[in-house]
Amino acid sequence: MSCDYNLYPLHVFREVARHGSVTRAAVELSISQPAVSAHLRSLETKFGIALFERTPRQMLLTDAGTSLLDQTNRLFALCEELAPAVDRPSGRVRGEVRIGASSTPGAYLLPGLMRRFQQSYPEAAAIPRIADSASVVEWILSYEIPLGIIGEIALPPGIETHEITADSLCLVTFSG
Repeated sequence: MSCDYNLYPLHVFREVARHGSVTRAAVELSISQPAVSAHLRSLETKFGIALFERTPRQMLLTDAGTSLLDQTNRLFALCEELAPAVDRPSGRVRGEVRIGASSTPGAYLLPGLMRRFQQSYPEAAAIPRIADSASVVEWILSYEIPLGIIGEIALPPGIETHEITADSLCLVTFSG
């Protein structure tokens, strides 16, 4: 099979997988439901296998669909790295830099880091996503974000970590 891909059907596929629904994906993409279904059919024809199990309530990924979703997420993550890769030799940073953070680092640490980043790289925009630590790790594993800031949590293999600060907890009491 050649690599003559139009990436838009893969983008549609990702949206259907994310929403579990052709209708919700069509609304998100601002296209018709038949257009979403046509893109899914084109992918299933291209690969010769069903990518979703269609139920009355939702679209569930088949094993092949799960595999394609993982590769598609990786592909789109690589696409987002194209401009930064071209700019890297010049030291230029531009475009969007998506970063995830769990609640506490997102509230207390991330705003200052983003401010300093913006001052250093005015052509770039840091785009934050805040959730619990497990969600941030899931976003990294699914290539939705390139990096995250979380508290201590058991991590799956393949996640690289660097300590950026340490917490200090203090017992405070009134001795009145």
